[in-house]
Amino acid sequence: MIIKGRHLLLTASLVSLSVSACGKKKDKSEDETSVSQNVSTPVNALSIVGISLKSAASGIGANAAMSLSGGFSEADCDEHAEPKARAGESADSSGRLDKSHARYALQQFYCLVQTDTGAPDSFIGSISESKFLACLMGGNLTFDGAEHDVTITKAAVLACASDYLPSSQQGEVSNGVPEAGINAKLTAGLGSQNPINTSGGWDAGMKLSFSFGGQPMSLGLLVSDNANVTAVGVTNASQGASFNQDGYVATIDKANGAIRYESMFQRIRTVNGTQSNGWNRHARVYVKGTMDSAYKFSSVSKAQGIYSDISVNDQSTQPADPSNPASLPLKSGTLWAVNGGEPGGFVSKMYNLGTLSAPNTLASWQVTASACNGDSSSTECTNTALSLSSNADTAFAMDLNNSTFVKVEDWIKSTTSLTFTDLTFAASQQ
Repeated sequence: MIIKGRHLLLTASLVSLSVSACGKKKDKSEDETSVSQNVSTPVNALSIVGISLKSAASGIGANAAMSLSGGFSEADCDEHAEPKARAGESADSSGRLDKSHARYALQQFYCLVQTDTGAPDSFIGSISESKFLACLMGGNLTFDGAEHDVTITKAAVLACASDYLPSSQQGEVSNGVPEAGINAKLTAGLGSQNPINTSGGWDAGMKLSFSFGGQPMSLGLLVSDNANVTAVGVTNASQGASFNQDGYVATIDKANGAIRYESMFQRIRTVNGTQSNGWNRHARVYVKGTMDSAYKFSSVSKAQGIYSDISVNDQSTQPADPSNPASLPLKSGTLWAVNGGEPGGFVSKMYNLGTLSAPNTLASWQVTASACNGDSSSTECTNTALSLSSNADTAFAMDLNNSTFVKVEDWIKSTTSLTFTDLTFAASQQ
């Protein structure tokens, strides 16, 4: 099942899902086989993250520091979380804001946090997709470390789609599910029985594998349940090990009123085959403010975001060296960084990859727009811009030829709850 446009292969896109859920802190005397509600029903933890992200976007949009750009609302974003041009502004045929506009970086930052696309082309959309996929586990979880054959009924698939997917995708799911349901294998375990990652930092792990539309799929889920922290991390892949992988991690830090998010979309393949879907995208976000008992932000005092997008010619392009997918020539590359809040305003920088043959060199990335609150001429901001400053910083763009490139499948196995308080351009940041 392929979702068109910038959407990922939806149900054909799962390899590993890691979740660190929030809830009652477990007493050490509890039996190891007991699990919290957020472990036994991980959709709960994913819902917390979605709610918090949505409220973070509202806080960013309403922040008084954005007064020079008039603030933001849902009307500023299209269905794919792309910034829309306002009246009289330069736009493409779809009405999207020109990337050369000084406000572009700030507005896309807002849209990626705010817009629920139902797929990982937005931050909150990736959470919605994950809720659907986690829902498929239903009541089949048995935390004994053993692999079990399970059947996910068509009714269960349709119910999960109805609850967690946009209406535009529900029909496609319905048409693809056989009447007999989906046969799957499911493994779940606590502690040393965790089938995904036993390196620490997780209370439980779950792994689901099945076939949909003739394509092999798998879902892995890592969970830890702590009193004031909810973390969610997801990696997706489709067509077995031969296709591309994506990963995202979000941590809700209730005690400190913060949300941290990082995503890696690895669509230019590096292992197990030469197939490419054309692009790699990387995002990192930190938002801090006042958070209530429901994990919603009532105000935002600090918001940072970094986003990169590099692409090759098209899905059919093959590497110059078939044994080396990294030899795929790049067609384009963009990167932006936003830093701000009250006081100090939102400063942003937009970069374009001017020298396509050398994406791992600082000189190849050219500043195309610098702005204060989305205005290139304003001098009101006092916050410091997040800026590329070395060749090492270019690793953020996930160029396959960069010596510090981190594959998604390696990153997700080593990551735990995110703890950063200021963003950097490191290849990965804990």
